[in-house]
Amino acid sequence: MPSPVEEGVATGQPVDLTGATDRDVPADLLRELVAAGAPGLRLTGARVVGPLDLGGLRIGGPVRLVGCDFTAPLSLRDADLPLLDLRRSRLVSLSVTEA
Repeated sequence: MPSPVEEGVATGQPVDLTGATDRDVPADLLRELVAAGAPGLRLTGARVVGPLDLGGLRIGGPVRLVGCDFTAPLSLRDADLPLLDLRRSRLVSLSVTEA
């Protein structure tokens, strides 16, 4: 049975983890869902655990990671996406070459 994060990301629905007791979302899971055709990412208040490498992916919808904490770098090298929203997020590092 998919988690609320998996279900929301897979269907393009916003997922708000603000105030949740477990805000951890594995970066590998997010990449896997986007690579499988998820219509973007819409997460608020998540703690993204591990490096999130979306490099080289064509993402059909917006990437909204609002108020998220990243434990490792976010890479969008050579990614194709219509919108990037990182408002109030705390990043270790960000790479967007050719994005």
